Amino acid sequence: MNEQNDPSPPHEDFVASNHGRLKTALIALRDALLEERQETREMLETYYRYSMGQASAEDMHHANQQFAELIRYMGLGILLILPMAPVSIPLIVKLGHRLGIEVLPVAARKARPPPA
Repeated sequence: MNEQNDPSPPHEDFVASNHGRLKTALIALRDALLEERQETREMLETYYRYSMGQASAEDMHHANQQFAELIRYMGLGILLILPMAPVSIPLIVKLGHRLGIEVLPVAARKARPPPA
């Protein structure tokens, strides 16, 4: 069979036409995940110190905020495996903004431009 006559898959056209935007988005995602990794490590250290009776109330407040961020990431992770994720996730984020609920974790909010 002649592969030259086969049209390229639609996702290849999308990637080719949006290469710059995709690269910028992936770099921002990488940076956000690296930041989350360090903050998660600090959260676990705080919980360990708390178990030893050595964490302050302020430390625990920050650790609990980071735990809430992890829950947000897990929620987004579940949404990513669903069909129609490229459509459903932006809709959920927009609905969250209208209802005053922040769906995205802090690191992801830093990486994206403000809503228009």
